[in-house]
Amino acid sequence: ESLNNFPAIIALVRDPISRAKSSFEYNYAQPALEWLVNRTARIESLHPMLKRIPYGKSESYYRENHLFSFD
Repeated sequence: ESLNNFPAIIALVRDPISRAKSSFEYNYAQPALEWLVNRTARIESLHPMLKRIPYGKSESYYRENHLFSFD
């Protein structure tokens, strides 16, 4: 039997660094930004440290000043 009868396997592999950055953005950064922008005073009472983060700022402000980044 010839080898040409077996199915071909095609693999697309992403760069591990690119994949890690994408995963971080999707799983951590975006949910944290949404939470920061939409949080309430009630949530702040759960953890006093949150009082240090001001209300009403833009996503870019929170991203630059309050989120860890791989960059």
